[in-house]
Amino acid sequence: MPGIYGYTKNESNEDNIHLMSTALIVDSNDLIIDDIVNDSSIQMSHIHLKSTKNHKKTFNKNGIFISIQGEKYNYIENTFEELLYESYINQKLKDILSKIDGYFHAIIYDSINKKVHLITDRYGMSLLYYCYTDNKLAWSAEVKGLLALPRTDYTLNEVAINSFLELGYLVENETLLKNIELVPPSTIISYDLKSSNLEQTTYWKWSEIKLQNVSFDSAVEQLGTLFLASVKKRFSPDEKMGVSLSGGLDSRAIIAAVNTLYPDYIGELYTFGIEGCDDIEIAKIVAKKTKWKHTIYNFSESNWFESRFNSIWRTDGMLSMMHMHGIEFLEEVSNKITFNLNGYAGDVVCGGGWLNHLPLDKQANNSDLKQFYKNQTDRVDFDSDFYAIDKCEPHLLMNRVRRFTNMGSVNSLHKITQRKPFFDNNLIEFVYSLPDYYRKDNKLYADMLIKFFPDFFENIPWQKTRKTLLGKESNLLSYPKISRGYINYAKGIRDEEVLRKITNMLHYESSRYSKFTNIDPISQYLNPHLASFKVNHVENIFRFVTLEYYLQRTSIFQS
Repeated sequence: MPGIYGYTKNESNEDNIHLMSTALIVDSNDLIIDDIVNDSSIQMSHIHLKSTKNHKKTFNKNGIFISIQGEKYNYIENTFEELLYESYINQKLKDILSKIDGYFHAIIYDSINKKVHLITDRYGMSLLYYCYTDNKLAWSAEVKGLLALPRTDYTLNEVAINSFLELGYLVENETLLKNIELVPPSTIISYDLKSSNLEQTTYWKWSEIKLQNVSFDSAVEQLGTLFLASVKKRFSPDEKMGVSLSGGLDSRAIIAAVNTLYPDYIGELYTFGIEGCDDIEIAKIVAKKTKWKHTIYNFSESNWFESRFNSIWRTDGMLSMMHMHGIEFLEEVSNKITFNLNGYAGDVVCGGGWLNHLPLDKQANNSDLKQFYKNQTDRVDFDSDFYAIDKCEPHLLMNRVRRFTNMGSVNSLHKITQRKPFFDNNLIEFVYSLPDYYRKDNKLYADMLIKFFPDFFENIPWQKTRKTLLGKESNLLSYPKISRGYINYAKGIRDEEVLRKITNMLHYESSRYSKFTNIDPISQYLNPHLASFKVNHVENIFRFVTLEYYLQRTSIFQS
């Protein structure tokens, strides 16, 4: 998977970077490994897609090495490396980082002053893991890269494992390994090679967003303008662009914006679903409004199960195989596009999808978010000044979205670069400067979509309601039965071969997960599920399957 990786040395002749490279490289026809930066203090490299960088050299100017995974969408007059270099040598790194609109992680290695700086983007969506043990630092865009180092402590994180089993995702910056963590959002981790001192600096906080007095009508206008600008920054008619088009609002909003900006561009639309489902039928209607090509990929009972096990390993065991929709078709899609415009979290950011369950205009706290974090609530940090804003949602964006929704994007990064218009800095800052009630019940978002893109939203229904955004019934859907379009997992789990494999994996006495929980998923979840069609335990079952498979794979490093 694309990303930076490396470590600071115990001995000057230490040479383990190749172990990390081997653990990280998959589908090598699509990926390039940069030339290794190697001196007496450090070894580092970078894996990237050929489609985004066609050479192997690491930026080096006056002994300052910079490697960046990802993109920026402002400061376009400078290359990303030059921008970080100039801000670093002029001691303005924190200030510039706070203003960069991008999806990235990076490293600055100052070989003159012997300092290493690991950097995450504002929202921490481009994942970067690190391990700091025995006063030495190692980093990687994937946990498995760190596991490959002989010095890594392989102790599993029992608390995080139980979080995954309960929620289906991890919270804060934890991983399934006790001594490996994510670099937090908006963070610079600085390591001094001379003193072995590690410092962490936060360069941006949600508290920097200030509430403003804007009328609702003005907010509709500004939101539409900012959304178009966000899409434009992330789109190039010279690139092979695609959009995963569903029956929802977010992907449709993106294609509507692109069609407004570049009406003659012909890109690739693709839709996943069961034949005849609402997602596919609505996507067909939307696609006809454009010149884009549209490909339908149908799920079947035979093409989903086995193909997902490699993705469990790719996502380091932190995404349930149940939520890997569409990975079956990634290879074919990647042959058509280089960049995907992703509707990621648009329903939350613009649509206020959580606001019916949250107090409005109130800072997140333990009691209000317990409905989301359940038994993990006490492990979540509500006191950090990073969240000092009278909004609950930022906390969920940095946890549930970053640690769950985001893993779906991570699962495709070894093939396709993702761009996320709903996480544009200007858009986020504007949305969270408004009173929450503007977005509640989708009001602000719906009004903006109808005003700016009437051809795409006035009469075409929304998959969630089967009605238009004006609340009118639609005659465009011929199927009376509502179908989301993903696989019927409750039925699929009963397939003889699928059931056989699941049963073998989940046998309590021979399992690896049994070291961390007293729950026997066969008796507690699988058997009751099979005994009645009124019982649905597929979420729990697939979390256990995911965990067990990951634990089996990690054992190769422990042997």
